[in-house]
Amino acid sequence: MGKNSNIRFVSFLVIFYMLAAIIWWAVLLNRQNEMLNELNHNKSSIATMTDYDYSTVKTMIQGEAVVFCLALIIGIWLIYRSYNQALVVARQKNNFLLSVTHELKSPLTGISLNVEALKHDKSLDQGQITSLEFIEKETLRLDRLISNILKATPSSLVRKPKALHDFSSDVETIIQTEYSSYNIELEKSLHPIKLEYNKEDLQIILTNLIDNAIKYSKDTAKVKVLLEEHDSSISLSVFDNAAIIPSQEQKLIFQQFYRIGNEETRSSKGVGLGLYLVKQTLDAMGGSIAINTSSFGNVFQVNLKKND
Repeated sequence: MGKNSNIRFVSFLVIFYMLAAIIWWAVLLNRQNEMLNELNHNKSSIATMTDYDYSTVKTMIQGEAVVFCLALIIGIWLIYRSYNQALVVARQKNNFLLSVTHELKSPLTGISLNVEALKHDKSLDQGQITSLEFIEKETLRLDRLISNILKATPSSLVRKPKALHDFSSDVETIIQTEYSSYNIELEKSLHPIKLEYNKEDLQIILTNLIDNAIKYSKDTAKVKVLLEEHDSSISLSVFDNAAIIPSQEQKLIFQQFYRIGNEETRSSKGVGLGLYLVKQTLDAMGGSIAINTSSFGNVFQVNLKKND
């Protein structure tokens, strides 16, 4: 709310300045008109402006100023009303997302616990086990989607304290834990890479980038993760074999809920929050992300500064 209050204060300040400028402009024009009329009366040989002309011009200037001020005041009122309505809608949207996602979290937890219990039942045949594994996979996917929606709400963007971790080891652990069923190629140095961060931030960045690469890759997903250490920074690159992202779309894909293409004919899953969360998380960490292309797809390169 503090940011909104500042914007409102600056808006009113600008509006006040505009009104003052318009009034001053009207005063100066009126004064100039009076000076011209006085000059014409003093010089009998030059009668370029009659009393009628003076009265007409004066009325025109004053009428113009009144109409302009009225139009500006009406415009200001409409903008102010729209601004307040937008704030109300944004607040309602945020509250709705929070309530719905929290409501969905509870049954998902129950489903996960029951699936885990059923998996230990030795009387199940292979078909039933496969079905349970599918339910578990889809439940985890839905849980991650709900978590992303929660993290995208302004009230949830609270940063946890940083600590010193082995960046290289944590990247490898996430890939082995989250993507054991996928063929993710990891290329990294053998020695540890120490960096200050919180593990949840790394989880958000890496899982969303890999999920994105798997989701949009061609028939068989080929995903490679390259971790490089430089003099003053660390780069984490995720390669995919998806269609090349057009240059005009590359900045837009980091916007909240933005997705390339037509939503009515889309076959890929998602709601357009993954890359938005990656960008928001990196901004909070003081990092950056860039999109490049390789011989077979896109490359999302994350850059993080080393600790001083």
